[in-house]
Amino acid sequence: MELFYHDIPQTDAEEWASKLKAFSLAAFHGSLTYAGYKAIPSAYLICDNDKAISLERQLAMVKGCGVEIKVKHSASGHSPMLSKPHDVIDLIKSMVE
Repeated sequence: MELFYHDIPQTDAEEWASKLKAFSLAAFHGSLTYAGYKAIPSAYLICDNDKAISLERQLAMVKGCGVEIKVKHSASGHSPMLSKPHDVIDLIKSMVE
């Protein structure tokens, strides 16, 4: 829970943690068949207080895309949709404007 939900109330963290499911490692090792981010404008919300993915790693992932990605920062942990939903909303709005 500490990695994903350290910046939301404990009871909420427990609830969300109970919903987590395992996923295939192929997501990390499989081949990408279509990179949609190369064809449409894309954005990434950097989570400055993420304990699961370091700031340096997040920035490297964006850079590794090889195309321009709109970057915004949030003072959130790994789950900004829970801890800082307005940051997520603001990023989405900025992409559709």
